[in-house]
Amino acid sequence: MGIILDEVKEAFEYSEDIERILKILSHSFDITYMSRYEKGQSKWLYFFLKPEQHMKDGFGFDREILCALFNYSELHSRNFEQINDILLRYRIRLDQMVCIFISKTPNVEENVKEFSLQDPERICIIPFSENFLIEMKPDAARLRNHFQDYLFKRDLFAVESPIQTDRSFFGREDLVVQFIDRIKNGQNSGIFGLRKIGKTSLLFGIKRNIISKELGHFVYYDCSNPGFYKSRWEDCLKILLNEILKQTNQRANINLDIDNFSYEFAPQYFYDGIMKILEKVPENRLTIALDEIEWISFKTSPEERWNKDFLPFWQAMRSIHQTSNGKFTFIISGVNPKCVEDESVGGYDNPLFALIKPYFLKPFDEKSVRMMLRMLGRYMGVKFNVDFYPLLINTYGGHPFLVRHACSKLCELEKERPITFTKEHFELHKKQINLALQKYVKQILNILAVWYPNEYEMVVLLSKGKYEKVESYLKEHPEFLEHILGYGLVTLVNNKPELSLLILSTHLKEEKQKDNIEIGNPSNIDDKGIEEIRAEISRKRNRIEVWIRDLIRAGLRFKYGKKCMSVLLLSLPKERAETLCRVGYESIFKDLFFNELITLLVKNWDVFQNWFGRDLEDVQKELKTINEFRIDAHAKDIDMEELSYLRVCFKKIEESLAGSAEFAETRKPGYNIA
Repeated sequence: MGIILDEVKEAFEYSEDIERILKILSHSFDITYMSRYEKGQSKWLYFFLKPEQHMKDGFGFDREILCALFNYSELHSRNFEQINDILLRYRIRLDQMVCIFISKTPNVEENVKEFSLQDPERICIIPFSENFLIEMKPDAARLRNHFQDYLFKRDLFAVESPIQTDRSFFGREDLVVQFIDRIKNGQNSGIFGLRKIGKTSLLFGIKRNIISKELGHFVYYDCSNPGFYKSRWEDCLKILLNEILKQTNQRANINLDIDNFSYEFAPQYFYDGIMKILEKVPENRLTIALDEIEWISFKTSPEERWNKDFLPFWQAMRSIHQTSNGKFTFIISGVNPKCVEDESVGGYDNPLFALIKPYFLKPFDEKSVRMMLRMLGRYMGVKFNVDFYPLLINTYGGHPFLVRHACSKLCELEKERPITFTKEHFELHKKQINLALQKYVKQILNILAVWYPNEYEMVVLLSKGKYEKVESYLKEHPEFLEHILGYGLVTLVNNKPELSLLILSTHLKEEKQKDNIEIGNPSNIDDKGIEEIRAEISRKRNRIEVWIRDLIRAGLRFKYGKKCMSVLLLSLPKERAETLCRVGYESIFKDLFFNELITLLVKNWDVFQNWFGRDLEDVQKELKTINEFRIDAHAKDIDMEELSYLRVCFKKIEESLAGSAEFAETRKPGYNIA
């Protein structure tokens, strides 16, 4: 039996009615604090409850619980935000995941359920009607059962969207501090990693800390918005400036002539706007985070205009960063760091090269997995045996999204509460769990196949046990090792690469060959099928493009020696040649587009015809078909007849280029085609 502390009884608002309620709660808690919340027209009482030992043991409570007492006849969303304010104010003292909610509202339980469904990250609210407590006078056992009804039935693992609150944010706290230090020092950063690895959640974590501690202002923007990436670079600057004004609440305070944004004056208007905003925000510091950066990057955006618009857009951003002495900084985030790795873009210096330091966001280690599962599980009546954690790490590589959703599925299959999950529980349901996760694994692999086809091939080879071939490849191309290690797809065991996500290997082994889709039956291509086909086309086209680059580079040097650069430039349109002549022979191939490679091949056919052994007309037609069907980049569809012919083109070109691989290797180290 708990107690009501004297300082609570001595509070001005304390009354007999309140005492009747608190005495019921004292069956399971000590009542340690009482105060009033006042903001605008909102006025209500709250208490701190210290759990008795049986509540600590049953629910894992290790801090006091907030108890809100409302006198309103109706509940509103703002009331829950007010509760959140108190939790944050006493974040050291109060449990951040649970709150007791007492109200005169007769249907309080239905209202709480409705609000909870609107936000899966919302705190676990245990609702009581005042009449229930006073009339039914529940004892400790009944109170405990009431808690179980609301805590054990909730799935805290199954959060689909990025984490937006500190209470559900795990394993990246050190990174938040690291990136904030970089912002303070006026440095720009890039965050890259697999899909659903937690990049956006990390950005939100940085934003919360910067704004709450008034270290400046942080603006988040998602570049996958079609209205953004389909716009020209000057319009994108205008969209961003509007968004910055909105998120910093400075639209009414700053007079900007937004409507006069134009191609000529966009950089100056953007500069003037940012400089005025910097004067208004804390510490005169502003950071903008651009998520899903692939959508506005050269060679990765579905909009080809970004092969050109990338330069002026980022030149404008870089100029403000430098002029503001680092007070204006940016963080970019995505799957593919190509936009910061390439030295040049279209023959010009890449404005992001050496300006942004890329960081790969790796999966959780065992310590972070353990902390996340223990914290979330204890509010659901779920515990984990010590041998359970290494099993999850081995199967899912510490990928936080996959780990959480594996536990969510296990909770769905094992409904008993409380429960302690063991290795045996997982092995019993592993097939069903992995089947439920299959769509997420496919998404991770498809994204990798599109952005990094060579790294994807390494994963496929490792899943087949072809370790020696992968080792040989990576020795010649250490940059690929950096990527797959950074993504957390591979670990080095005794300096030998091994897949770190067992589920990827399992999925690839079980996956049917994509080429086995029945030809001539359009009904076989459903929503999932078209995504797989897009990934297949991207992977094959990118591989062929790499082979052709190496063949042309080696062939022209072999035939023309020191004159190879001149021959290459004379084969291209004059305007394009003038742009590309600024870079060296080796570097120029990074900036050539697929259609330009076809042009070089056609105009220098006498050099390459022996390697193809076929008529130029046939080869040109096949390459043109491959270039035209870029359905992966433009999210287009394809029918089975077109797909059938495209696969024939792929096969013929691959067979032709296979004979050129050894030649390219002897003339210049290139991609190992084996």
